[in-house]
Formats: sequence, C-alpha cells, structure tokens
Amino acid sequence: MTDSTAQKDPRETMGGDPDSGIPRTVKDEQIILGQMLNDPEVAVDAVRGLRVSDFRDERNRTIFQAFRLGLEEDKMGIAGVITRLRFFNRLDQAGGVDYITSLPKMRAREVHANDRG
Repeated sequence: MTDSTAQKDPRETMGGDPDSGIPRTVKDEQIILGQMLNDPEVAVDAVRGLRVSDFRDERNRTIFQAFRLGLEEDKMGIAGVITRLRFFNRLDQAGGVDYITSLPKMRAREVHANDRG
C-alpha cells in the first residue's frame, strides 16, 4: 500500500513530464514551487533536478532562482525566498509577497482536487 501523502519527487507527483521531469504548464510550476515552499527536502531535490530554464513563467523562474541561492545558504522556506528576492530587488518580478505566499495554499487545493477525481 502506498502512502498518498508522500511527496518525494515534485517532478513526478505534481504534474511534471514523467520522462523529463520538466513542468509542462504554469500550473505545474506553481504546484512544484508550492511543494518546495512546504518541504525543504523537496526543495533541495527540485533545485538539484530542475533548471531555471525549465520554468516558463517569469515569476516562477525568479522564485526558483531564489531557491537556488537559498540552497547555497541553507535557507529554503517562504521567509528565506522573500528575503533573497527583496535583497536582489526582484520581489515584484516574482509576483510579490501575495503571489509567493499563495503558492503553498494553491498546492494544497490542487492536491485535494486531484484526490477527488
């Protein structure tokens, strides 16, 4: 029996192309980022497995870049991402605080909706 709450590989479990691991849609990107914001281990795996160029949406690319910098500093969560974006004056380019803080919530809604159908 598998644990439906286990979320080890965001590329496979959250809608990325299972062969390449690249998110196929902006929604996939948002879900992956939301999962990264919720779980530092997933963030580390995603940063190691994905490239900035795998993200189509400029906001999502910018947030992913902040995660990459955070890996070097060992500071992954929402506060660390927002702090890095502010430091580099890229918070607006990343969609702002409201967009970033909506990602984990959206992820939860997406997972719940997928469980129903």
